[in-house]
Amino acid sequence: MATRASVSAKPPARAPTGRIAVAMAAVAAALRRFAVLLVAAALIGLAVALALALFSYSPLDASFNTVTSRTTSNWLGPVGAHVADLLLQMLGWPALALALPIGVAGVRVAQGQPFLTRRALWAVPLGAALVAAAGGAIPLPALGAPAGFGGLVGVIAGNAVMALGDTEALANVPLALIMAALLIPPGLGLIVWGAGVGLADITGLAGLGTAIAGLLPRRSSDTEDEALPVRPARAERRGACA
Repeated sequence: MATRASVSAKPPARAPTGRIAVAMAAVAAALRRFAVLLVAAALIGLAVALALALFSYSPLDASFNTVTSRTTSNWLGPVGAHVADLLLQMLGWPALALALPIGVAGVRVAQGQPFLTRRALWAVPLGAALVAAAGGAIPLPALGAPAGFGGLVGVIAGNAVMALGDTEALANVPLALIMAALLIPPGLGLIVWGAGVGLADITGLAGLGTAIAGLLPRRSSDTEDEALPVRPARAERRGACA
């Protein structure tokens, strides 16, 4: 029985070698790269979709605060109308900053670089809230936002400024202006830091702008000046020789 079992047992499969192994490794690497790019494209698309939903907000669309049978005008449909209404009610237009870390995360995934998700989850919303509070304290124009420029956070900050009022200890400087000066710089700093935007990214954007400007057609006068250099007349040459 032992001899029959040993005879009937199949030899272990050999690992592919040579060109087949190289081809299989290349296909696997290509599939992994395709999956990474797919995730990156999804994140960048989500960031763009969030920004478009906010920009196309309309208070007449059906949302958490509006019940209507009117056709939704938001570019992202009913989902975009509800998301835009919720974010604008809470943070106002500073809610646009929430799209930044999502887009940066997509770029980092495509580049194969790490992205600090935990830092982005608390730093960017906190920075947007600080900017919203400053916008409500000044106050800035609502620009179509349902609860003002800074949303509910801005309304709370504005009510606080009105309750405190201007004091003589501040040399008659408006409290709203002081509050904005104290909140906007750290708010923007938290947004940029939390999103993971660095000096290299800013330099890359500047280089991209220069490259795009180089692709634009030049004015005809500039090209004519470069193509036809000015040469001295023959009469002037003869006079110089004489």
